[in-house]
Amino acid sequence: MPSDTRMNKRATKALAWGSRVLGVCGLVLGALLVPEHSDLFLYAATAVSLVGVSLEFWHGRDYFLDKRIRDRALREAAVHQPDSQLT
Repeated sequence: MPSDTRMNKRATKALAWGSRVLGVCGLVLGALLVPEHSDLFLYAATAVSLVGVSLEFWHGRDYFLDKRIRDRALREAAVHQPDSQLT
């Protein structure tokens, strides 16, 4: 996989994560600003957060559930790290 493709995939994930966090923050702010509907805002924030986490887990389930894939990814990451960042 070319490096620019990997970078685009990371940027897309970062954009999705940032959008989700900003959305949750906006909903919590809405709960603070409109106390009579705060429960609805907080339920919506919880739903956005749970759906986002569930989707991220589903997309990365091979990595999270298969120790061989996880170990290989960690070995590859260690090879590409400068010596100063290895522990």
